[in-house]
Amino acid sequence: MTLNINAVSKVFGGVVALSDVSFSVEPGAILGLIGPNGAGKTTLFNIVAGVFKPTAGSITMDGRHLENEPNYLRIDRSIARTFQNIRLFPNLTVLQNIVTGMHSKLRCAMIEAIFRTSRWRKEERDSRIRAMELLETFGLAGRKDDLARSLPYGEQRILEITRALVTDSNVLLLDEPAAGLNNVESARLVDFIRMIRDKMGRTVLLVEHDMNVIMKVCERLVVLDHGVKIAEGEPKDIQKNKQVIEAYLGRKFADEVGC
Repeated sequence: MTLNINAVSKVFGGVVALSDVSFSVEPGAILGLIGPNGAGKTTLFNIVAGVFKPTAGSITMDGRHLENEPNYLRIDRSIARTFQNIRLFPNLTVLQNIVTGMHSKLRCAMIEAIFRTSRWRKEERDSRIRAMELLETFGLAGRKDDLARSLPYGEQRILEITRALVTDSNVLLLDEPAAGLNNVESARLVDFIRMIRDKMGRTVLLVEHDMNVIMKVCERLVVLDHGVKIAEGEPKDIQKNKQVIEAYLGRKFADEVGC
């Protein structure tokens, strides 16, 4: 499913956060959204996720308009997201955290859960099987009974992303997934994101400030500055773009990406 951002603008009072931003995320792509603080990245991300409605423009997926739908319907429309600040259930186990991510897809009514009907028991059993499959795939099966709060920070991040994957959404929105990670954890994250695309066939749109992660994992980049798209292209072209270097951290950006 192709995700299209079509001439999106967002105004908060008299402040223009986004102005006429357009780009597409093709199926199976890993696309990075970058830019300096205040560029409008988070605003655009929240519009795609359904937190905000655009002031103008539209969000479509294979021609279906999403911009007026509430955010809780985005999962049904094949879009899931994570957050910059990890939002796990710290006092639940790793396995329980994954199973909770499946609740939006369960079909049993509350009364069936109360009386633990055979259909409810089957859904719960199937959910645990699916959760364990994902934990095996991503190397967390051995910690299934550990409390989420006991995991190292990098594994908590992977657990949060894995929980988003259980919704079976085609498009995964990652909000600064490398925030707070050390170099070893960031390298594991890069491999993890590639696995999400290569083995699970998911499309990934991520906002990130870590240029090492961005340049290693993304195939295309969109650059925002003051709410305007100033560049789009492959990382090797973006890292040589003088307008991007000037707008985004100056020479520090150039040094990080090897210009």
